[in-house]
This record gives sequence, C-alpha cells and structure tokens, in this order.
Amino acid sequence: MSGGEGYYKFFLYTSHIDLIVKNPTAGNSGDTIHNSCAKLSTLRMDLAQELKSPSFP
Repeated sequence: MSGGEGYYKFFLYTSHIDLIVKNPTAGNSGDTIHNSCAKLSTLRMDLAQELKSPSFP
C-alpha cells in the first residue's frame, strides 16, 4: 500500500466513526447504540492493526 492509500484508508475509518457517533441508527433501523459501539470497537482494532502494518507510512 502506498502512503497515499494508507492516509485515504485512515480518513475512511475516521469519517465512518464520525458517522456512527452522529447517527447511530443510520443505514439500519434495527441498529442500536450498543451495536454501533461494537462496530466502533471493531473499526478501532482494524485501524490499530493497519497502523502497525509495515506498509502504513
């Protein structure tokens, strides 16, 4: 992954987190704040993994 792609991915993660926080039920009427927190947690773990990867700038 090139540096640019890494940063783009980072911004995708952060904007996704921002969307979940602003509107936890967006896109799925059955989605609860609890589910959104679980998603957030997963995103954070994915991001942490991504940042540790040698290909990340």
